[in-house]
Amino acid sequence: AKAYLSRGNTYRRRGDFDHAVRDLDEAVRLDPGNPFAHFSRGATYDHLFDDAQAIPSYEEAIRLGLNRAVVYNRLAWLYATSRDDSLRDGKKAVRLAKKAIALRDSATHRETLAAAYAEAGRFDEALQEQGRASTCCAPRTPRRAASRGRRPGGETTATASPRGDFDSLHGVRTRAQARRAATSAQ
Repeated sequence: AKAYLSRGNTYRRRGDFDHAVRDLDEAVRLDPGNPFAHFSRGATYDHLFDDAQAIPSYEEAIRLGLNRAVVYNRLAWLYATSRDDSLRDGKKAVRLAKKAIALRDSATHRETLAAAYAEAGRFDEALQEQGRASTCCAPRTPRRAASRGRRPGGETTATASPRGDFDSLHGVRTRAQARRAATSAQ
């Protein structure tokens, strides 16, 4: 199981998601009690935009004791922003995002909480949390999901949602990007 998990993670990092899924499925089959195998499989499905497969993999990793902020944050993000409306659950997203922040406070986790509040219809709290994200914590780190358009700064599922216009949630970052673009054009 360890060999499949290791090779599956290598395939995932290289962007070979078909092989990654195959190996990670085998790692889970051989060692269903390994939370890291479930997390890695969830991350791979997340890269493939297969939220219906990613969510139960992340949930199983948590159930098996993987108590890490990244797992809670990724699961909260999916519940808040999934392209599949039937998978969205604002209340769960808020609970999970708060758990991620309790484990490790970061701007990324606070942005997820803002999206979760918005999905739950708590727009004032979403705006407040987005403000905290821009000032609270360690500098933002590059996001794996940014290139996939799933995070603030690019088109997100939340932006395209009929639940409301969330551009203002990401305005601070968008304005910063506009300033950088204007400066580099001069």
